[in-house]
This record gives sequence, C-alpha cells and structure tokens, in this order.
Amino acid sequence: MFPVSAVASLGLFAVPGAWVYAAVAMAGTGRAGMQMPPMSMPPDVISDHENATTGFVSSTGGDTVTQSGGAITGIVPAVPAVPRSAISSVK
Repeated sequence: MFPVSAVASLGLFAVPGAWVYAAVAMAGTGRAGMQMPPMSMPPDVISDHENATTGFVSSTGGDTVTQSGGAITGIVPAVPAVPRSAISSVK
C-alpha cells in the first residue's frame, strides 16, 4: 500500500488537486503497517526467552530481578539481530 500511494502522489505534478488527501492517507496507513511488526516483536522475543532454558526472569511494576548470565547472553545478541538483518537485506 505504501509504495502504491507513494507512486500515486507523483501524479501531483500532472494533476494537482484534493485527491492527494487519499494518497497521503494510504501512505500513512501503509507506513503505520510497516512499523507494527518491529514494535510487536520484543514481547514475543521476551516470551520465547522466558520459556527457553536461558533463565530469563520476568518482572512487573516496580519489582526488580537479577537476570542470570544465560539470559543476558541470550537476549543481548538477539535484540539487534533482526533489525540488522532487515536493514542489510534492503539494498
């Protein structure tokens, strides 16, 4: 949806008008849709690590917990790996 609306907005050069509001609305909706998956991944990653053998301990509110070395070793490299691979695949 985002690429289609971005190309459609190029039509402003040929035919300016109020129709651009629809193209901009589509672009905004498409952009919001592209932002949803990365924002929804951290809870899933944490949930998976919680269930794995890394020893991740969940906390709520103002509670503080001490994470095991296995949890830190598992989470630290995993969090930047997905965005890094997504960025490197776009060329």
